[in-house]
Amino acid sequence: MKGLRQDQRRFVWNRYFNSRETAHGTSGAAAIGALALAIGVIVSAGPAHSCGPDARVQFTEGSDDTFLIENNSVIGLTLQQMAIDLSSTAGGVIFDTDYGGAGWSAYQPFNPLPSTATLRAASSGLDGYQQLSLVFDRFAPGDRFAFEIDLDDQLQGSEHGQTIVSGNEIAGGAVMGVFTDKHGQTYRATGYFDTEGQAILTQGACS
Repeated sequence: MKGLRQDQRRFVWNRYFNSRETAHGTSGAAAIGALALAIGVIVSAGPAHSCGPDARVQFTEGSDDTFLIENNSVIGLTLQQMAIDLSSTAGGVIFDTDYGGAGWSAYQPFNPLPSTATLRAASSGLDGYQQLSLVFDRFAPGDRFAFEIDLDDQLQGSEHGQTIVSGNEIAGGAVMGVFTDKHGQTYRATGYFDTEGQAILTQGACS
């Protein structure tokens, strides 16, 4: 029972000895089965993790619209590149980065925020565009990268006005990520923004 905490080992042995008392005088098979079952309960109780790429992107509307990217991969995959494509968003969302440009009212060009990941380059994300590509020098598991950039929607019947992008309006936007392992093997994953402004890039949970 290596790897189990003290309270977990105590739970397993209590289940085992209680089963022995019940099975006394008949067969030890029931007690042994109970021990296996108790260990199984502990081992299977942990959360499921992705066996491949696992990243989260969160868009937050505010006075400064922000994106937060997290690399949650558990097998040492480094996030090398990411592309955000807003052309499939429900609100026809665009980047508003220039004064008097394609957007409405306030504007904000791409602005990296203090992060644990290290950005090498950002391309596109120009005023009125819908694509933004990011290349990283370092983005290890557990690292985060955040940036500001203004978004506007293009709906005549916008929920809160075109300067405010809701979760419903950014929904459907695509995020593509390229990951590499320590051997240089490449992995790709794609996610889509939901109505909460979140996109998950993963290849499924471990079996």
